[in-house]
Amino acid sequence: MAKIPRKYQIECLEALTKARKEGKKKALVVMASGLGKTLTAVFDVKEFLKDNPNARVLVLCHSADILGQIKEVFRGEFGDEYSYGMYNTNEKATHRTDFLFANLQSVYLHRKEFDPKEFDYVIVDEAHHSQAVTYRRAVTYFKPEFLLGLTATPGRMDGLDIEDIFEETVYSYSLYEAILDGWLARVNHVIELDDLEERLDELKKVSESGETLSVARLNREFFVPKRDEEIAKVIKEKLSFRPNATTVIFCQTIEHAERFAKLMDAVVIHSSLSVEKRTARLDSFRNRVVKSICAVDLLNEGIDVPSTDVIVFLRTTQSTRIILQQLGRGLRRADNKDEVLVLDFVGNVERLRQIKRMKQEFEDCLKKYGNSTIKEPYKLNINTSKFKERQVDILQILENAGFCRYSDEELIELLQTKAKSLGRTPTKKDVDSDNGMPSSDTYANRFGSWNKALEAARLSPSQYRRTDKELIDLLKAKAESLGRTPMKNDIRLDSNMPNVSIYARRFGSWKKALRMAGLLINRYRISDEKLIELLKAKAKSLGRTPTEKDIKLDSSMPSSTTYAKRFDSWNQALEAAGLLVNHRFNCADEKLITLLRAKAESLGRTPTKRDIKSDSSMPSYHTYISKFGSWNKVLEAASLSSKSKSDEELIEILKAKARSLGRTPTSKDIRFDSSMPSSTTYATRFGSWNQALEAAGLSPNRLWRK
Repeated sequence: MAKIPRKYQIECLEALTKARKEGKKKALVVMASGLGKTLTAVFDVKEFLKDNPNARVLVLCHSADILGQIKEVFRGEFGDEYSYGMYNTNEKATHRTDFLFANLQSVYLHRKEFDPKEFDYVIVDEAHHSQAVTYRRAVTYFKPEFLLGLTATPGRMDGLDIEDIFEETVYSYSLYEAILDGWLARVNHVIELDDLEERLDELKKVSESGETLSVARLNREFFVPKRDEEIAKVIKEKLSFRPNATTVIFCQTIEHAERFAKLMDAVVIHSSLSVEKRTARLDSFRNRVVKSICAVDLLNEGIDVPSTDVIVFLRTTQSTRIILQQLGRGLRRADNKDEVLVLDFVGNVERLRQIKRMKQEFEDCLKKYGNSTIKEPYKLNINTSKFKERQVDILQILENAGFCRYSDEELIELLQTKAKSLGRTPTKKDVDSDNGMPSSDTYANRFGSWNKALEAARLSPSQYRRTDKELIDLLKAKAESLGRTPMKNDIRLDSNMPNVSIYARRFGSWKKALRMAGLLINRYRISDEKLIELLKAKAKSLGRTPTEKDIKLDSSMPSSTTYAKRFDSWNQALEAAGLLVNHRFNCADEKLITLLRAKAESLGRTPTKRDIKSDSSMPSYHTYISKFGSWNKVLEAASLSSKSKSDEELIEILKAKARSLGRTPTSKDIRFDSSMPSSTTYATRFGSWNQALEAAGLSPNRLWRK
């Protein structure tokens, strides 16, 4: 029986129809977990097929489990008069089907087998993954009449914007709005902190004395972690009041999940299981044959388990996005279910801050909505008798206690936690790409070098050191996933792979490592002709001669160094491709000035050096300097103010950044915000980055407090 769209789905469908009428060929829909994004897309496909009855539809997703689920939703709505096919590692539909459900990685590897215009409507589920290099190439390969991206959490840890692919968010409906409107279950969030009860008065005295405490000391002295046996006992006690409840328990690692499952008589779900085993266990859970699941990452997104009554957090994560994804597993409404119980055993300072931010989001949303008909849409209960009377007090006490800069012990603890979550020693790349971690520079400065920091954390290579066989097996697996011999750049872009230098040290050279893996060296070496073809295509897409900066910013292109080596220089490579050297920017002073003024107008202020360096559509900073002698002279020639910001202005900007982050900014925060003066500017003006923070009343690396 065909389903009828809900109110918010109708609003979304109207927005999509309007977008197509306006001639738009791409759109992004942001809709909270549990609201039926897939069904909304099915409704829109039905509308599309009314005007395009012979259209073919492609559904792309990174997860085989989610794809199978989506296929069943389509089949349930369209019936047997349409044909359905799967395209993944195990099954590749070679016959023409009305609906094709394809794994993004498989499509990337075999995209040339498809005509780019083969599908009229392309849907990308869990679209926030689309900016991953290989996934982006798979998505952008196709040229449909309409491209739709679906996601519950559009934000990415790497800061990349998925609107670069889907252009515009035409409809957005948040988790908070959906709960207030009654479409999702209410949340009863219980923080289990009984052990803190005895220390509350002591903590309050510390906060009132004005003493600052490091995060490490707060966690070590005031948050005592429970043993698994204790946690299991508490969970069973809570579930005794809900005898038919089904429970999802989010664990730290596979080993932890398997150990905890024995205590709870639960089954384990993780990505290392075969699809068949995962499906069987999920079906048993959905049918309430199994009452509890211990999950490791797999249920973070997409998987539909509407009957989930209880969510248990045992996993530490510094990403609110992941917390919301995991919470979403229990938010779907079901018969006799209007509330999800959340038992949170992750007792630490940062977790409480995250929960406080979530609570504030609900309160802000409630203010915007006015009076909600839902009673207590988000109930926060810190589970100790003292806190029941003054829940917010504990959060305020912790704020008042303050957080000083990371202590050495805390840096080590964070590094060890990161190692545990990865199952190996973290690399600099792992740390620098994690916004919740201090930068690798912080570790190097504090301990003398990155390697010394690893040693201090007892993460010497011997602890997680891979054998030669493990290194070779990883290389073979990488080759299999790529469908070719890996290049050094493939390894560098994959944070799960050991560094190229490790292979070179262990086997004598990168080539010798490839030989040990039985892989042909340079089997897929790009020919000169192919290099030229890629360069021409890049020029065509840009509408001008590419610069080395353009190439550097495009991970799909060979490096400019490759071109320089093959053709003796970058300029000779351009000439070989029939492109005029600096054709786009080999222009008169007047043209350079015109471009700079246009940049200033678009920014609403005088451009900085960093604005120019980060904009590949602009001539390079060095082009301006070589023409005019200095940056100030460039600004003078463009009649733009070259007046530098005063110390007071720099401090106000820094304070504003702290307010927006809710903590003291790091130099990494500044580096990734092109609207900010550089950390070098602050260091030059105030003597050092830390002295600039102190001038702004912010303790070095201290979480900012109001």
